[in-house]
Amino acid sequence: MKRNKYTGLGPIFMWLVLMWLVLGGGVAGAGDEYELHSDRAREVLSKYNYTGEAKLCLRSQRIKYVDILDDWTLLIEMAGKDYYVNHLTHRCPGLKLEDRFSYTLRGLTQLCNTDVITVLHTDFIKGASCGLGKFEKLQEK
Repeated sequence: MKRNKYTGLGPIFMWLVLMWLVLGGGVAGAGDEYELHSDRAREVLSKYNYTGEAKLCLRSQRIKYVDILDDWTLLIEMAGKDYYVNHLTHRCPGLKLEDRFSYTLRGLTQLCNTDVITVLHTDFIKGASCGLGKFEKLQEK
């Protein structure tokens, strides 16, 4: 009897499972997949619960304040007392030290997870550019 090479767990299926896990399908709970890199981020974010809701973009007109917790993490306060955390895709050297950044809006109204922020030094010389992650909604405890 000739065996079909696609029976069982073939390489395509295994690749799909791997991609699902890499893209977050296998994550147990919101926020669990992020390592908090500073005592300040741990302290500030301990005052919130992750709701499990995430957005790819935020309306820029509703952003009230951005607290740079460390070189990896932003806490965003929106009008109406909504809070979001953004875990950057990689460390952004100098972000917390300089405590300021610039960005360009898409369509002049939204800040999205595909956007890039750029650290601004004291003399407004551009520093590192870093990719944003998804915006995860928080709720105060």
